[in-house]
Amino acid sequence: MGFDLGTIQVPVRIWHGDLDATVPLEHGKMLAEALPKAELTVMPGDGHFSLAVLRAEMMLRTLLASAK
Repeated sequence: MGFDLGTIQVPVRIWHGDLDATVPLEHGKMLAEALPKAELTVMPGDGHFSLAVLRAEMMLRTLLASAK
């Protein structure tokens, strides 16, 4: 059971740390390519958990700015 990611027509923001040892960066790239309106931001030096801890404020500000 599943669905075609290409049918998702809303903007999607993806942030991925280039040092992520839990989910490889290649997965983030493939997801961004499969979603028609995705924007991938690769964060140098961040891993799976440090991205959420260290960049949460920046990510929330970006989302809030795009909602205006």
